[in-house]
Amino acid sequence: MNASVTHGADSTRLREIGDQLIAEGRWLREFEQQGSAQIAVLADAWSGQDSADFARDWDVARQRLEEAGALLQHSGAQARAQAADQDSASGGSDGISPPVPGPKAPQRPPDVAANLQDRLEAMTPQERAAFLASDEFRDLATADPEGTKEALDQAFDDGLFEDDPQPYADYLEQYWIDQALREAGIDPAEWDPTQGFEGNEEIITKVYEYYGQLYLDNPDLSWAAMANMIGPSFAGGFADLGMMREIAQRVEQGAQVLPEPDRTLMRELASMSDEDLKFYETSLLSMQQEIFFDQGSMHQAYVDGGIEEIERMHAAGLVDDNSLQAWEGIDSGDPDRVADGNHRLLWREQNQIIVDDYQNMYHHMPTGPAVTYGMTLIGAPTIPGARTFGQVFPVTVDVETAGPQNIPFTSRDNPLQGTVTVTTPLPNGNVADQSSRWALIEQDTWPAFTDLSEDEIRTIVESDFDTRLQEGRPSHNVDEIVLRLLRGFDVDARQ
Repeated sequence: MNASVTHGADSTRLREIGDQLIAEGRWLREFEQQGSAQIAVLADAWSGQDSADFARDWDVARQRLEEAGALLQHSGAQARAQAADQDSASGGSDGISPPVPGPKAPQRPPDVAANLQDRLEAMTPQERAAFLASDEFRDLATADPEGTKEALDQAFDDGLFEDDPQPYADYLEQYWIDQALREAGIDPAEWDPTQGFEGNEEIITKVYEYYGQLYLDNPDLSWAAMANMIGPSFAGGFADLGMMREIAQRVEQGAQVLPEPDRTLMRELASMSDEDLKFYETSLLSMQQEIFFDQGSMHQAYVDGGIEEIERMHAAGLVDDNSLQAWEGIDSGDPDRVADGNHRLLWREQNQIIVDDYQNMYHHMPTGPAVTYGMTLIGAPTIPGARTFGQVFPVTVDVETAGPQNIPFTSRDNPLQGTVTVTTPLPNGNVADQSSRWALIEQDTWPAFTDLSEDEIRTIVESDFDTRLQEGRPSHNVDEIVLRLLRGFDVDARQ
């Protein structure tokens, strides 16, 4: 930058220009470095002439980006030096120039949000919707998530999406999902439920550790603590889904007392195919992912943006009235309202987010009823004091003993005749049924959780999740489960 170009310019303005040029130059060079890193990853999975041509083209572009960034930073430094010279020439009586503040270092050019907002304002609703679905916008949102959100939020607040709010809602939802994934250290490209438990084991742990950290950072987020604590039983269940067959096979002989259809379900479960089990494993892993996308995005929005960001999600249609009330209760700090708010989030999870997933598994014929019954049969919550489905809602069988009700030829009651009620350890219901599942949570699981002290919860959440997961896996507790199912019969005889 030639000094004659800036001679006589306001030194404060010169310094601002210099700061902006330096920041934009730095951003360009960071963009070049990030691009080179992504190209290196791409090269591992792409070979051939097309790959070589692309790498060559990128090398040219990379050099130009690096040169442009260096030029911007050099020009910015010259502008700042000129500002310092002018301050020195017109300094105070002591001849010492005022100190020059260091350059600011934003992660993006400061005018990105303003430029994007101007573009959005010039578009029709149809053009805005098409733009938000374009590769250009996705690239911009990836390179500059904060600036993009600032522009989109302002456009929404200004009513630009009033005729069609869905594009903004889709963007906002994905933004907070991405933020939650980033905070949890999860690469979305690697999260594939079809790869089974082993292919997702590290991510499964990261999900529940993320929930745990939410609670440790803010004890009012007790839904997250409960999710972390119940995680070993849920994750352990789909880790050892095949164990249902072994358990059913070992229990089958002891289930002859059961009436139909329970006896039939036990037989079907004992003869389950590997193909069917693969379907259910993928379904359960997809449920975990769906819960994270919903609850994780809301929690991250609240952590980063407070209740105002939840209100924004509500205005965009992502959060319904019940969930907004939940977060308002959590944000209030009042213990009763905080508890109610977390209970509402639990209700949302069970009755809105995953209710269809359970039903899809149940209706996967012919095995669905048997498999979901098996989940109900062997599932044991990893929350201290919480009981199994069969312990809360057991199957009972009434058997009439032989003989007349009265002693023959008298009106006296026959003491040898009566009703024998057999209470089994087997569940009278199915977790795939929404009302039955919620009844178990309402009557037992949630009360057991809320009976724990904050210190008890914190001790569990702070403990190693992988250790708890291994301890809770059915494969490590087969004998205990079988004994619970075979020895848990109770007989009550009455006349």
